[in-house]
Amino acid sequence: MGDRRAFYDGSLQYFHNVELIMETVADEFRERGLPEPLFHVFSETLSPCPSTVTGLFDEFPIWPVELDKIEECLAAATPIDCPEKQAGTFCTPKRAGIFRIRDKSIVLHVGSDVQNEMSCMIQADGVLMGCSTFGQIAGLLTRGISLFSTRCSGEATPHQYRSIPPLAIAEKGHLWVPIEGSWHDPVLTSRSIFSAALDTLLVAKSRR
Repeated sequence: MGDRRAFYDGSLQYFHNVELIMETVADEFRERGLPEPLFHVFSETLSPCPSTVTGLFDEFPIWPVELDKIEECLAAATPIDCPEKQAGTFCTPKRAGIFRIRDKSIVLHVGSDVQNEMSCMIQADGVLMGCSTFGQIAGLLTRGISLFSTRCSGEATPHQYRSIPPLAIAEKGHLWVPIEGSWHDPVLTSRSIFSAALDTLLVAKSRR
């Protein structure tokens, strides 16, 4: 979600749609008697720590972090070394942080090393791919389920999103689930396909 800032128009619908996918996934886990899944979000923020008043990062206005994580962040925060920059750019905080979201099964990873982020995404049981190169690569390399958009658009959208899903599906189609929508408003429309993919994943993991 690192480049989400460029597309965010202030609407909370983006986050509600992401949570809709999370809830759909969680429902499938519950129906099988499996433990509640934990969702990890990787991103950058302008501030290394959330607000001490609301517990929120500006970039994630409906996901307040647990209070103890705010105290830990403030105690360990380091100054941001931000050189002269052009208008429209931003400095990434030097400190990486992992924050549990209050009352939700969501963990927010902020400012992590890109190699670590990619490794975590590849090892996950499922990857919700954006329309960017980073998410596309993670979706290709993971041994888990890849949830991919069918309608990426915009001048900044890489061309490979048009070819990667078909190519990958040809190799491991039973673990690829289409998302109708875009980076702005993803919606899981085929629960039956995801359900079958989850069954396939569980069988594969039981054999490892």
